[in-house]
Amino acid sequence: MANIHPEIKPNGVSDKYLIDLMYMLQQSMYGLCLKLDTEGTGLTTYVANCYTAIFHTQVWDYRGNKTQNVTTVDHIIMPSGGLSNAALIQWLYDWINGFETLVEQLDGDAGITDDNDYEDLCYEALVLPYIFESGRYDQQTILGNTDSTGGFTTMLDSAGTPWVVTRIGPTGRPTDRVLCDLLYDIINAWETLCEKIDADAAAAPPAANNYEALWYTATVLMRVENSAGNVLGNSQTRLG
Repeated sequence: MANIHPEIKPNGVSDKYLIDLMYMLQQSMYGLCLKLDTEGTGLTTYVANCYTAIFHTQVWDYRGNKTQNVTTVDHIIMPSGGLSNAALIQWLYDWINGFETLVEQLDGDAGITDDNDYEDLCYEALVLPYIFESGRYDQQTILGNTDSTGGFTTMLDSAGTPWVVTRIGPTGRPTDRVLCDLLYDIINAWETLCEKIDADAAAAPPAANNYEALWYTATVLMRVENSAGNVLGNSQTRLG
């Protein structure tokens, strides 16, 4: 019987499950970018621009698999070595950076679909309300949907009302509640992106419409519960 209970939840986040999920999400991004490179008639720089140039963390899962195509490695995360705060913060920053770069590139690539609202629907509407700051020496910029006014960095909703912003990084581990909310939003954004590529490709080829099946359903085999009690993800297959 498939497991329907979340492995990652606000009342206690196990590094064992977290490392596995980090591997799944990073490897899914690599696989989807590689598929975009080989399938469309436009840009062929998704792996180069959205993955290789951005990820500085190599993750090993509990089966001994490691994320591919990481050329500049600042952190190696292995189950036997645990998960440092610096490595976790860097990975979160890199994943959000890669995802934002990916949706922006999709918006400008008519060789995959003719839609240009990927950033609006998959990033700005879903990866909220966070801002991200890396501890890496060459990444002093802040990521996220922000508006800087009067020296304060805030985020505004569609009505122009400021939201409470959660800052991630550059040091210190987020609380389990914040981390679960963020991971939930990441999975939600990733699933939404895969579904949108499928829907757009079905209406306007040349891209195939099996992105969700290959790079979400078959690869994100972990469930995350957020602080509101909502659960996203797929049943895990790993034992132990």
